Amino acid sequence: MPSTGLRSAFVIYQDPLAYLLGLEGIALLDAWAGDHDRAFTDARLAEIRRLLDDEALRDRGVFAERVSTVLACEQQAAGYDAEAAGCSLTTSRSWPSA
Repeated sequence: MPSTGLRSAFVIYQDPLAYLLGLEGIALLDAWAGDHDRAFTDARLAEIRRLLDDEALRDRGVFAERVSTVLACEQQAAGYDAEAAGCSLTTSRSWPSA
């Protein structure tokens, strides 16, 4: 694996194109199970072809550290606290009536 500059032993590679293709694959599995018709299946296949042909989606993957939920929350807490400092968390909100 190439050097990523990340310190964790749990480095993963995340590619947005792979994610999108995976979602299309899930939809195709639903169609395979009988949940959708041929037009749906054809549209998913066309979308996969479009995604694969889109140059802007190529080489967009990144290496990321896989961390525990607790560590992720600890790392983000300071940012949340800083954002909250400028506003009142007790401000009431008006919700539209049903």
